[in-house]
Amino acid sequence: MTGFLGYDTVTVAGLTVTNQIFSLSQTEAPFMQYMQADGILGLAYPSLPLVRHLSHKYYLYCQRSFFPNAYCVVHYSVSGNGQAVACNGGCEAIVDTGTSLINGEVSYMVSCNNIDQMPDVTFNINGQQFTLPASSQSYGCLTGFSGQGSNLWILGNVFLGQYYSIFNRGQKTVGLAKAR
Repeated sequence: MTGFLGYDTVTVAGLTVTNQIFSLSQTEAPFMQYMQADGILGLAYPSLPLVRHLSHKYYLYCQRSFFPNAYCVVHYSVSGNGQAVACNGGCEAIVDTGTSLINGEVSYMVSCNNIDQMPDVTFNINGQQFTLPASSQSYGCLTGFSGQGSNLWILGNVFLGQYYSIFNRGQKTVGLAKAR
């Protein structure tokens, strides 16, 4: 992806930020032509985003027009529940609303004939169990797990789609509750 930086006024849910910096693409990866969105609005800490600048959330926060305790990225220890399939002994994870899949140590491939036989997957996060039903883990013949060859996991929308989430900047925590 290539491009340049621009500035504009951004309004989300009635909250407005003036002079928000953002990236404009001139070229992009071929798969992006199939995306159903025009872009991604990152809400990470300033040290985390790809483009090093204050995020949209921080401009809102600095303008005192946003909730004072909103926060969007946090680290967890993650291990498999029951029979460990990954992260035996735990590993770090980031909750990321801008990531579609669950990125971890390895990709998990299953035969299209076996999709309906996939087990539920349970994450043990700080002593709490978060279960993803098998029905939420696949896209056709692909699983919602993608390998990045790292002990750092990214819990994206496959995970977050099953839970309500509250990001608390003041406490540096993420709260999760089962979605109905």
